[in-house]
Amino acid sequence: MSALRLTPEQAAAVERLYQASLPARRQASEERFGLTGRIAKRIEAGDDDDEPLHLTEKLAKAQSAQCDLRRQMLRLWVELGLVTPGDLSR
Repeated sequence: MSALRLTPEQAAAVERLYQASLPARRQASEERFGLTGRIAKRIEAGDDDDEPLHLTEKLAKAQSAQCDLRRQMLRLWVELGLVTPGDLSR
């Protein structure tokens, strides 16, 4: 956080946002890992039905949801004046 030159108050606000986002981010990660395992098992079992394809589609959606959560958090940081868009590109 010190690399962003945040005040102690800003750093505390960033930490609160981070903590508030943890449950949704954890759920998205668990879904991704669970789906990855299910896909691997189906492929290893030699299943030739469409289930691995459907699971891969679900995995892509879970990864997208995780990226959306990350973007929302970064957007909030900018809106609250905790960082500038330039800070995020470093």
